[in-house]
Amino acid sequence: MQELLRGKRILVAILNWGLGHATRMTPVIEQLIDRGAEVSLAGDGASLVFLSEVFPKLPKFELPPYNIEYPSGWGGAWKTVFKAPKIIQAIKDEQIAIADIVERYQIEAIISDNRYGVFSAKIPSIFVGHQLRVLPPKGFQWGSALILAWHKKYLKNFSEIWVPDFDDERNFSGRLSHDVDTGIPIKYMGPQSRFAHYFSKESTEGENIVVVLSGPEPQRTFLEGKILEQLKNYQRPSVLVRGVVHEKEERQIGNVKTINYLHGERLIQVLLSAHCVICRSGYSSIMDLALLGKKVIFIPTPGQTEQIYLAERLAEKKWAIHQSQSRLNLPEAISSLEKIQPFYQSGWDTHLLEDRLKELRDSIDKIKV
Repeated sequence: MQELLRGKRILVAILNWGLGHATRMTPVIEQLIDRGAEVSLAGDGASLVFLSEVFPKLPKFELPPYNIEYPSGWGGAWKTVFKAPKIIQAIKDEQIAIADIVERYQIEAIISDNRYGVFSAKIPSIFVGHQLRVLPPKGFQWGSALILAWHKKYLKNFSEIWVPDFDDERNFSGRLSHDVDTGIPIKYMGPQSRFAHYFSKESTEGENIVVVLSGPEPQRTFLEGKILEQLKNYQRPSVLVRGVVHEKEERQIGNVKTINYLHGERLIQVLLSAHCVICRSGYSSIMDLALLGKKVIFIPTPGQTEQIYLAERLAEKKWAIHQSQSRLNLPEAISSLEKIQPFYQSGWDTHLLEDRLKELRDSIDKIKV
């Protein structure tokens, strides 16, 4: 197995926007290592901290932060748009940093999860993403063409796009990543979950309501406050995993046990024994929960149109319950769980990622010739 990418120097870069981008790239990094690649990591903030803990021996490089936030209030979408010049500057800064890293460390290929400035015209550069069709906020549909043009401008710097999804009717992302013209090849790598190793473990019906928080601030903190208020006196005990990686502590607040951070075996055991799971409808969370056979309540991050779309889509398929953060009523949502089926995806394809890695090896070898 190690012969496929033996000695290939590959840089994997991750966007710091919650932990989802880092967790979904964990199995990809594991596959690269298993196939003999010499992997380096690049990113910033909590995502880079997370991957450094999972892969402590891998070299890592700090990149300029995008500092993406979704402010509260009706003007949140516009406030984010007005920060675009700072994000564009961060993309320019990381492109300078990447050029130096590629040259200095003789990087042979790049895999970039949603970091638009992490590419090189000299080597194969892969963009990983599920949101190729960007959905504008309600009331701003007129901006769709402009957003797509901006998106394509940056995507054209990459060799191809890898979408962590199926390319058939089993897909999770819907119109976000299917039938989209990006101007460069789109290939599917199959869903990617940090829980793939635990797929064979038995899921049991437990008592605990398990909440797993993630995503950008300040919305993560806003949701945590609402959930604690509604569950601290609820009839069932709850476990709330806060998703705060820079602190390590546990507290009991009424019926809710709060844990700042869990991963690996501890997290999977908590999830497998849950009565239900409550979390954001982030795409990485969706891929993770598709393995577990649990009933799920999704609460999209306000202003994140793709999370709203995904939660609505999954609710329509009766794969999950959808609740908005502004009108959160968890007792009502929990009582509605009997109306849906456990969110479960039978089997887990790995051949799509294997195909992508073989093609990447061929691209690297072609450059060397």
